[in-house]
Amino acid sequence: MFRKVLRAANNNVILNVDMTEITHDNVRYWWRQVSKQRYERDSDPWKSAVVFLKEQPDVIVHSYIHQRRRYFCWYFPQQFNIDLVTVTEVYIDSTWGMNGQNTELFAIIACEDGYGVPIGYMLIEKMPTDDSRKFPGEVIDTCTHFFSHAKELGLIPIIVHIDKCTAEIAAIKVFSSFVSI
Repeated sequence: MFRKVLRAANNNVILNVDMTEITHDNVRYWWRQVSKQRYERDSDPWKSAVVFLKEQPDVIVHSYIHQRRRYFCWYFPQQFNIDLVTVTEVYIDSTWGMNGQNTELFAIIACEDGYGVPIGYMLIEKMPTDDSRKFPGEVIDTCTHFFSHAKELGLIPIIVHIDKCTAEIAAIKVFSSFVSI
């Protein structure tokens, strides 16, 4: 890592830095600064993530970051050469309490030849528990959008594996009346 930071300093990517008395903390700090230049597109991390994903080849992004509860979905079946029309079985799950960013990550995993292959994700802003009483159905609506966009891409599974997440259960009906829950 030190060599990469030194190379960045020598190539004027990092300006006005004396590399003679550098510490581990300096290396970590400057490594983050150099890395940010590759992926940061906006000071707002939500906008930055959406813009970055839209720049990626074969990635389809649907952004709802202007909503009260921000979220966005992205799909990338072409990166794994998956024809969504042929997918008959999917797994849908979300993280819970896994990060300090106050977000939850939902995933659609296609079962392809006995392997689980990710085909889409949704990142959603978490709100306080009592918020659900003030804005009922909001998470269900986000999941419905997530699954609807997957359906627009051709995904109509016969079997959907989910856990006991009520938002997923309520929204999964968007795929088809033939879906087994």
